[in-house]
Amino acid sequence: MGTARPLRKACAFVARRKASNMTTEKAADLLYGYDEIGDYLGLKARQVEHLADADDSDFPIFNIGRRRCALKSRLDAWLAKQADKQALDRLADDGGKAE
Repeated sequence: MGTARPLRKACAFVARRKASNMTTEKAADLLYGYDEIGDYLGLKARQVEHLADADDSDFPIFNIGRRRCALKSRLDAWLAKQADKQALDRLADDGGKAE
């Protein structure tokens, strides 16, 4: 348990070093690991892992080496898509009535 935090910091350092080879814009868009993705979405790392590992998930996540990563821009688009789906489902449930 005591080594988890230094390991996380070391991984974040490596991610920043890798990101420094990319353009600044692309590096700013990259979230490296479940913790960073969770912080961005306001979720816990385990919740992000659950979203990513669901069989029917279209959650926009990919690997860099053994680490799971995401782009902020794709997460924003995914969230907007989820909100649109939910709004359409509500309209269908209400029989097309506006609230």
